Amino acid sequence: MGEKSHLAIALGAVAFGAMGSAHATTISIGGSLDGSAITTEASGPGPSQSAGFSIGSYKVNTASGVDTNPSQAELDSNAIDATTNGSSAVLHVFVTEQGLAELSAAQAFLSSFTSNSLTSGWTVTESTFYSDSNALFAGTLLSSTSFSLAGASSATAAASLTSPFSITEEFTVAANMTAGQANDTIDVSALPEASTWMMMVVGYAGLGYAGFRGRKASISIV
Repeated sequence: MGEKSHLAIALGAVAFGAMGSAHATTISIGGSLDGSAITTEASGPGPSQSAGFSIGSYKVNTASGVDTNPSQAELDSNAIDATTNGSSAVLHVFVTEQGLAELSAAQAFLSSFTSNSLTSGWTVTESTFYSDSNALFAGTLLSSTSFSLAGASSATAAASLTSPFSITEEFTVAANMTAGQANDTIDVSALPEASTWMMMVVGYAGLGYAGFRGRKASISIV
């Protein structure tokens, strides 16, 4: 294998390596009513945790936190499913991943919000937070959006971080005295820096060049 081929493979390895290595995190799920103290319903090591619980007249059939990509700061909170026979109280469901690392001091995060189904008259606010102090169920707001019917939106926001840090997602559900259901999803993922994208582009280009050189050499031998 030629020197250029070795260089291309090395660049490709750097590009993939720039995405980070596995990290040990803790995922916790909590709930509260009308802004009262948060009760931890589940907590344990990643990559996933889930819980079902009742609080007031609300029943949270499913609340879960999943880190689908251990090489990046990414928290996918699978759809919460909350029901009630009618309540004037406001339900808060939190999902926090603590112990995140391997990011630069300044990092951008993409927050994707989805209201999969929502009873008419209900409102759901979905919010994302980061904590440079690795806090549980707390932090500085990244992005937020409110739904009064099914839909989706996304937003990008920057954060100033050191390791370890945490990401929290919050679902704020108001049934407004109406019986029904809310099914919602929040996804948070770190966006690669420009320098990381450049290394990936160079790495892929190098691998492509190496493949082209290999095919050319085979044709020449024949």
